[in-house]
Amino acid sequence: MKIKLARKLTCLLLFVVLASCTKEIEVYKADGNQTAANAGALLQLAEGVEVAISMAPGDTGIGIFLSVILSNGTSLQLDSDELQLTVLPNGGEAVAHLSSFRFSHYGRNGKPGYFESFPATDTLKGLGRHDDIVTPNTQYLRNDRFGATAAFVAARPSRIRLTLPPMKVNGLSRKVSPLEFVLTSQVINVPLQ
Repeated sequence: MKIKLARKLTCLLLFVVLASCTKEIEVYKADGNQTAANAGALLQLAEGVEVAISMAPGDTGIGIFLSVILSNGTSLQLDSDELQLTVLPNGGEAVAHLSSFRFSHYGRNGKPGYFESFPATDTLKGLGRHDDIVTPNTQYLRNDRFGATAAFVAARPSRIRLTLPPMKVNGLSRKVSPLEFVLTSQVINVPLQ
C-alpha cells in the first residue's frame, strides 16, 4: 500500500513539474495546403530554394520572421521589400517593409563568427558558405539561411492573408499566391530556471 501511494505521489509531483515547464503562446499557422512547420508556412519555390514564414501577434501588432534557405548554386531576389497583410473577412489592409536580410557566419579556427547584412531586394545567393565545416552529422549548416523581419501595426485578427512581393527564383520571375493564416494557440516547452 505504501509503495502504491509513493508511486502516485511521485507521478503527481512529476506531472506538476512537467506542466509548469510549458507555456501557451499565440501564433499564426498556415491555413490551406501550404506545408506547415510548427507554426507559419514553409514554401518550396524550386529545388533547393525555400522560404519559411513565422508570424505572431504582439502588444502593438504582428511580427513576421522571413527565412530564405538556399542550397549551393541557387538564388532568390525580392522585387520589393513590401509585404501586404489583409484582414479576413472584412479586407482591412496594412503594409510592412522587410528589414535587411542577415546571414550568420559561423566562427572558424579560433576566429569569432559574424553577421553579414543584405538589403531586402539584393540577390541572395546560396554559396555553400559553411561547406568547409559540415560533417555527415551536420543538419543546420547544409544550406545558406538568411533572415529578415517585418512588423504590421494591426489589431489581433483571427484570420489574415499575407502577400509576398514578386521575386526572381534562380533568375526566373515568380509570383507566390497569397498565403492565409489563422491565429491559434500553441504549447511550447519552457526550460526550468
